[in-house]
Amino acid sequence: MKRFKTFAAFAFALVCLGTTGLKAEAASASAEAYVADYAEILSDDTKNYVMSVSMSLGDACDSEIAIYTLNTLNGHSTTEFASDIFEVWAMSTENSDRGILVIMATEDEKYVIVPGKNAGDILSQDAANEIAEKYLVNNVKNGDYDLAAKETTAEIAKYVADKMNVSVDTSGNYVPVPDEASGENVKAGISTKEFMIRMAVASVFLIISLVIIFTRQQPRGGSYTDFKRRPKGPKNK
Repeated sequence: MKRFKTFAAFAFALVCLGTTGLKAEAASASAEAYVADYAEILSDDTKNYVMSVSMSLGDACDSEIAIYTLNTLNGHSTTEFASDIFEVWAMSTENSDRGILVIMATEDEKYVIVPGKNAGDILSQDAANEIAEKYLVNNVKNGDYDLAAKETTAEIAKYVADKMNVSVDTSGNYVPVPDEASGENVKAGISTKEFMIRMAVASVFLIISLVIIFTRQQPRGGSYTDFKRRPKGPKNK
């Protein structure tokens, strides 16, 4: 799926922001690839929620949402910061500039939504500003960063889905579309990982059974056949 290429590039962007002088660490291949929480203000539940909604949007219309939190931009503008991310982000996938970046700089009190340069047809900057003011800024003013991130993500996804005439799951329980390689296993009701585990267990069990069969020693005193041929004792008179 395209999202793995997109966010692999995004994770790479986090460590390549040399032009702004900002340091960052590479994101992992899970929810951290959708939420770079360097200000440490978001819960795991919120990160997973953002990942779920973004994956649903990505599968529906090839546009994804990422959130980047940090303490300070060190005097740089949010536009400059976002530009650095999108510049490197675009190196690995031609459609990455349809992504939407949410920036939360706590010490600078800057909370903005920046659409990629190719995302203007699905989310204009004016629309992004309206969503940011209503759901991002207002919730932050109330001290609720988690609600700010969740509601902002949901509203962006709904807005884009409406513009693209697609459906998006904002429940936070989205199940990704399976890859073609694992499609048959999913149809059978098991994941590829579970299928491989079952096959490994079955193989080990088979090997152990064969080893026992071919190495088991015969009982002392001969075989069961020899035991049957032994002469019986004298009959009682």
